[in-house]
Amino acid sequence: MNYLPLTVGTNNEPAITNANNVKQLFLSVDVMSWPQSRSTVNFQTVIGTQDYTQAIATFGYLETASLQPCGTITQVAGSGTIATITCPNAFSVGANVTVTGLAHTGFNVTNVPILTATSTQFTFASGVSQAQVSDSGLAVSGQIFQIADVRNAEPLAESSDLQRPNAISVQSDDGAGNIKFRFMGVPNATFNCIVNFQQAATAFAALTDTWNPIPDRYAFIYNRLFLGETLEPVDAQRAQVEKQRGILSLVSIAQGMELEDKAIFVAQYLNIDAQTAANMLGTQQGSGAKAGR
Repeated sequence: MNYLPLTVGTNNEPAITNANNVKQLFLSVDVMSWPQSRSTVNFQTVIGTQDYTQAIATFGYLETASLQPCGTITQVAGSGTIATITCPNAFSVGANVTVTGLAHTGFNVTNVPILTATSTQFTFASGVSQAQVSDSGLAVSGQIFQIADVRNAEPLAESSDLQRPNAISVQSDDGAGNIKFRFMGVPNATFNCIVNFQQAATAFAALTDTWNPIPDRYAFIYNRLFLGETLEPVDAQRAQVEKQRGILSLVSIAQGMELEDKAIFVAQYLNIDAQTAANMLGTQQGSGAKAGR
């Protein structure tokens, strides 16, 4: 940089913007997901309701979604040997049930067998004695079904087709952390929906901020990309070299990308044609294979 300060501008610019560009590139949906940035949210479906809005301030993009039959508890009671839970449900005798969220915590259980079940109540073995009392919580029981069709950018149409959902989309994002999910088909029962998502990149605001959730072992990648962004205004040739090294290393760890997708990604970032990018990736892939042996 010829000793030019990277924080000469207001609010430590251009260092902050350059770092943010690299971090957002690393955490974009095109590259890969990170265990450190994964989070989960649960919500319950309503029979006949297709759309569900959840307040998720950190939402980046949807990874997976699963459904499990559930019911909302309204009352609990215990004889000292048997717990009786009042809860609209479609549970089966012998299946395991997990109960959470009750104020009467003795009835919060994990994977205990259901002894009896009707459409309004179920029972399980319990040593808690309790006269019937109002309470609220969630009971889940039965097979967990993964929703195979998960869409982040493509919407789903309106529907009135009642069935267990086989698709979920991020239907809208208002920019204020309110995410609307849409199912297809429309839930025909009450399910607990388990959504796994990647959190959005937390922007750098100060020089003391970290690269988290990007692992430290990838510092050799984001350091080169940052250097490339920083050099571009003063040494375009060297900037291109650093950006090339960084972007090729980045796509080499992006296990979810096909070679064609990697070529397009590299071509766009380096502003080169797709064939040149593909040739560069061919060399990169070969070197990676040798290193792995």
